[in-house]
Amino acid sequence: MDINKLNEIAHNHSIILIKDSFQKFPNRFLVYDDKRWGCKLFLNYKDNSNNEDFIKKHLSGDLKIELEDIKLSYLGQRIHEKYSESAKKRKVYCHKFYIADIKKFPDKIKQDSFEIDGKEYQWLSMTELETDKDVQKKNYDIVRFVKELV
Repeated sequence: MDINKLNEIAHNHSIILIKDSFQKFPNRFLVYDDKRWGCKLFLNYKDNSNNEDFIKKHLSGDLKIELEDIKLSYLGQRIHEKYSESAKKRKVYCHKFYIADIKKFPDKIKQDSFEIDGKEYQWLSMTELETDKDVQKKNYDIVRFVKELV
C-alpha cells in the first residue's frame, strides 16, 4: 500500500548524463540552463512507458544527433524529497539515472557552450557543478547522486 501511495505522489524523471567523450580525457558533463529552476541541470525527461526509446528519441531531436549514434545505459535510481523551484513546494521525486554514450558528436556540441533551438548548453566538470552557488542550493542532491553512480 505504501509503494502504491508513493507511486501516486512521486514525480518520475530520468536524468541523462552525457560525458565529453570526444575529448582525450573526458571529465565534463553536458548540462543546460534551466530557466524555471534558475540553475544548470543535467538533461532530464519525465518518465514514459517506453522510457529508454523515449529518451533516445528526445536526445536525438534535442541535440541533433543520429538515433543510431546514441547508446543508453541505466545506472540506478533514487527516491528522495526536495524543494521544487518551479512548483515552489516540496515534492517526492523518483529519479532514474542513465548515461548516454554518443558515437559521433556534431562539431557544434564539441564547443564549451552552445545553443540549440533556443536552449543553452554547457560542458561542466563535477568540480564546477559542485562550486556553482545555484546548483549547490537547488540541485546538489542530484550532483551527489551522480558522483556516487559514475
